[in-house]
Amino acid sequence: MAADATRLLPDEEGQLSEGLRHHEGDEDRLGRCRRCGRSCGGCCRFLWACCGEIWCGFGPEVCKLLCCPPLPSRITSKLAFAPLPPSYDVRLDSASQQMQLWLQREEGLRLFVPPGSPAPYTLHVDWLCTRSRQHVPALFLRPTRAARAAAFAAGTGPAPNPAQHGASEAEDTDYFVIFYSHANGTDLGEMLEFYVALVERLGVGVYAYEYTGYGAATGDATHESQCIQDATAAWQRLTAPAAGDGGGGHGVPPERVILYGQSIGSGPATYLASEPGLGAGARCLILHAAVLSLIRVVLPIGRTLPIDPFPNIERMPSVRMPVAVIHGDADDMVPCSHGEALHAAAPTKLPPCWLRGAGHNDLALYPQYYQYLGDTVRGLAAGSGGAGGAAAAPAADAPAPSRMRR
Repeated sequence: MAADATRLLPDEEGQLSEGLRHHEGDEDRLGRCRRCGRSCGGCCRFLWACCGEIWCGFGPEVCKLLCCPPLPSRITSKLAFAPLPPSYDVRLDSASQQMQLWLQREEGLRLFVPPGSPAPYTLHVDWLCTRSRQHVPALFLRPTRAARAAAFAAGTGPAPNPAQHGASEAEDTDYFVIFYSHANGTDLGEMLEFYVALVERLGVGVYAYEYTGYGAATGDATHESQCIQDATAAWQRLTAPAAGDGGGGHGVPPERVILYGQSIGSGPATYLASEPGLGAGARCLILHAAVLSLIRVVLPIGRTLPIDPFPNIERMPSVRMPVAVIHGDADDMVPCSHGEALHAAAPTKLPPCWLRGAGHNDLALYPQYYQYLGDTVRGLAAGSGGAGGAAAAPAADAPAPSRMRR
């Protein structure tokens, strides 16, 4: 059987040559092998992947992962990307020639207008083009001067810069911008409420981009390299000279940017932080429920495989900026040991935040989460790079389920 299995491996295009396909009738329509009686969940199309000695003994989930066809790119795609139905759309306003954000509501899509009079932030929507010609949206939430003053008064934001007191609101850009790479099972529309909370509580800006195949972005979510392209296009737009300076970006200096990666978003965030020509000049890297690598989430192996997407642990030695790690010690999706190992591997590290009792999706529901981020941002603004305590207790009340998905 092993020899036959080797012969049935597909070529680079995933095609099997004639004569190597299994005989008709060896597998029924439900994906149950008639030779061994095991079901693989209806995903297997090749005899070697479903009958007996190879994958059946591991159960249907592993079988779904490693077949149809068993190409490395297909395997990593199933591990990495699981886009939900879009929660928003972006549309061009004919009058202003600006992109607008429309959120999905029960009654349909509705134009999003920042609430409040005045609103604590302004919203700009970018429409980015990646190297592979896919288009992904990005949101830039800029805090107002009043929002930053309120965050400072609340003890979670940095002190205003006295040198900016004479500047206009548009000219006063002396604040950090969190460059946010979101998690797997969400999109920009789902995350918007959380981004607003970061602006209001920390007095920072937030620049968040979408992944190909997610939300309003074009294309299909297929592989790590596409995700890296999305992050690269977003970074270049944020840091490129502004239109008034002869460029088409937002003109944010890299040293005012905090790279932030949540769960699978730790992959593109760590990649940017490790690349000298890209995000290596950022002020800090924050890892939120981060992964060592993607396959290690599924298989607790001690090394990085060649097909392993987002090998953060391998890239960490190249990250020269301060690294802050936030992880729940009750995380049953990405064990806290991932965060501990990443923190240990960081050449320059800030005190970590291990949230006792927190899982994978509820870290932001603990008040200590914002306190830790506030301490980190204030420490960076002061030049000390300090952060909050190394261990934070949970809130008195049990947190409700979070919308911040894996």
